[in-house]
Amino acid sequence: AAPKARMAHSASRVASRDCVVLFGGGDGQVLFGDTWMLDLAASDVDALRDGGRSRGAVWAELECRGAVPAPRMGHAATVTPDDRAVVVFGGFTLQGGQGVYGADMRALDCATVSWAEVRVDP
Repeated sequence: AAPKARMAHSASRVASRDCVVLFGGGDGQVLFGDTWMLDLAASDVDALRDGGRSRGAVWAELECRGAVPAPRMGHAATVTPDDRAVVVFGGFTLQGGQGVYGADMRALDCATVSWAEVRVDP
């Protein structure tokens, strides 16, 4: 299986695990809150470069635990300097049926596949 087509998602390369972590996004109708991993070591990277959409790609949907972020799109994401976590900030989400821009921050521990809320003092 592979992730559904989407826009405004994040894709973060975690070099120590030789993978790309994809989170969230939307398709114009639905916001996604799923987390996927593209295994670069097991994928045929040459096929990907040649325009093969998912041909040669080895994707896995991650079953995450913890404080999983709400479905969102248009967020920012980065990998921590120690290459242990993917951090997601903000984005467009739904609260009470209304679209809002958030300012929450979550971190996915790549070893435990667990999300945690990151609190930042103002």
